Amino acid sequence: MSSATCLGCEEQKRRKGEKFYFVDNIPNPLLVINNLRQTYNAKKRKLVEVSNIPPKSKVCHKCYKLSKKPCLSMSHSDPNVPDLSIYRKGNNCHLGCTFGCKDIENLISVPNMIRHELLMNYKFLAKRDARMCSKHVGITNYWPLVKQVSQEVSAEEQKMVSDLMYEYYQQLKNNDKLVFNIDKIDSIDDETFKTWFSYDKEEFHQICSFTKTCEPKHVAVFLCKLRTALSNTQLAFLFGVCERTIANHMNLARKDLHNNLVPKFINYNDRSVLIAHNTPMAKTLFDIPDDKACSIFDATYRLAQKSKNYAGQKQLWSEQKKMPLVKPMVGCSPDGWVLGPFDATHNDATILKDCFSRYSDKMSIIHENDIVLLDRGFRDVVNFLTTNKKLHVYCPGLGQLDTIEANTSRFVTKCRWVIEQVFGRLKKKFKIFSVPAHNATLADDYESLLIAFALLNLFHKPILSDQSHEDIAHIMKSRVNVPNRLKVVAQEFNLSQVKSPYLELEYRAIDNEENNRQLQFPQLTMDDLYYLSLGPYQIRNAISYYAEHQKEGIFLVRKFEPNPRHPTAALVYARYGISVENPLLVKAYMKSRYRSGKHHHIFVLIDKTKTGRDSVTEYYCTCESGARTVGCCSHVMTIVWFLGYGQYHGIHVPNPDICNISITISKEQNQGN
Repeated sequence: MSSATCLGCEEQKRRKGEKFYFVDNIPNPLLVINNLRQTYNAKKRKLVEVSNIPPKSKVCHKCYKLSKKPCLSMSHSDPNVPDLSIYRKGNNCHLGCTFGCKDIENLISVPNMIRHELLMNYKFLAKRDARMCSKHVGITNYWPLVKQVSQEVSAEEQKMVSDLMYEYYQQLKNNDKLVFNIDKIDSIDDETFKTWFSYDKEEFHQICSFTKTCEPKHVAVFLCKLRTALSNTQLAFLFGVCERTIANHMNLARKDLHNNLVPKFINYNDRSVLIAHNTPMAKTLFDIPDDKACSIFDATYRLAQKSKNYAGQKQLWSEQKKMPLVKPMVGCSPDGWVLGPFDATHNDATILKDCFSRYSDKMSIIHENDIVLLDRGFRDVVNFLTTNKKLHVYCPGLGQLDTIEANTSRFVTKCRWVIEQVFGRLKKKFKIFSVPAHNATLADDYESLLIAFALLNLFHKPILSDQSHEDIAHIMKSRVNVPNRLKVVAQEFNLSQVKSPYLELEYRAIDNEENNRQLQFPQLTMDDLYYLSLGPYQIRNAISYYAEHQKEGIFLVRKFEPNPRHPTAALVYARYGISVENPLLVKAYMKSRYRSGKHHHIFVLIDKTKTGRDSVTEYYCTCESGARTVGCCSHVMTIVWFLGYGQYHGIHVPNPDICNISITISKEQNQGN
């Protein structure tokens, strides 16, 4: 029986009736023969390409039929027309891995980045709806998986291959502008890196050094989520992966950091660390021994979404805010080193009392005779802390405080503001905690909060005040028992109510030469103001108070000039222990910043024979803390700041356009309607 060898598949055909065709009858024979050999080579047949066609060469019937396909008669030098004969395609089933794995573990959609990698590097087509095992994500070599698949790409799927190639090249063009390469995090420039991930590269790698199971890219995605509060869809676009991959990366990083980073920097019961974070200010004001610690407690809150789970909705509901929220209790040292947070939702006093019982192991770092600083919201738990826990508790009182109480309250606020600064650092660095929590992630948010505070402790920068005025603490301590003599004068002569002994001076503009000539208020420096208030807070508030009253045309200053027949003419300051040679008593009226119907009366006594801060002899305000002599309240500072400093140095009103956002209906218009 005659036989012949096919030039395409190089098989000898001996079967009866086998048809052979001369290669000369095939259009573009050299290209077709080599394409045929590539097709068989994809099936593990080692055939060598031919450079010329021997005379009278033949092909078998099977190869002749294949030669009629358009894909074998095309030249593949055109990148828009891929050679499909060398591509494989994976399974396209929602219930199985595209690589045909028998052991299916957590199927996910094949991320676009992996689809591109498989196509360009491994000639493997994973369709858009294909699934893959989650364990395959991020591996470095896909060849062992690709070799398991033998399905060829059909001619009908040519457009799918071309489109995916086009998508890949388009992404390459836009990669630097739109997408972070999740596998090359270090390729991001330093400034952009810190903007998106909260920390620079050196700090980022220090964070990664505490992980054991996750990779740097997982930590990067998690930090980006904390930093930006973007949705998973937005993060998927940012990193060029699918949403499921983003969720997996965050879960891996959160669990790893919670298990390995948090225990090293949060609640690890090393009392020496807490004592080391005492500040000179706190030690001076509260006479803290070297072996005792000072702790500041307060609760912050984060709004939550409404839920159809009514039991959970009731548990999260806050009667004070009239909305659902989570309210963790946080403690810190006087320089901002964080203790906690402790998960809770009730009022401040109830939460703190519960923390000592529910978190007894973590709260054991606080010993007897330690100092605890609280705000007014904790007044109901003061007795428990002092009697049961033997702690020294300092908590401001309510209502108009006497001078000693007001001075002690000033000691507390001088140190307690640090906890507010800690909350500010948290929400500025990790914006996710400043937006409402999503119900789907609420269960994981407590772990994220622990990690965030652990990171703040890892890169802790002490929060210190008055670094340029180191003697402030000693000045405050020396004035704690100084009485407010002007308060006695104002109450005895009823200076808040009488009107006749005053000359009204209206300050509507900065140019107040005539008023200043009559008043003769001394000019002061910023340093003078600082030593009067004993801190920057009241000075910052002064401009806001002034702007409100000046805008409403009610910034009035009254000079005390009693008529000889008026009872106030009998006022002699020396009788009240006030030493002043040439007195100038200034009175002002100021509205409360919190309640529109409440106002305060401010009195400032000046000795015109003196200069600078020595000229301010006495001051008093009818507000809650206005009787103190350790510093002054914001109302007193507003008057002293404007008359002695602000009007001579220009005034920049903060955010002036905010008053034009909403329409305010005056009381007169409302009554007229």
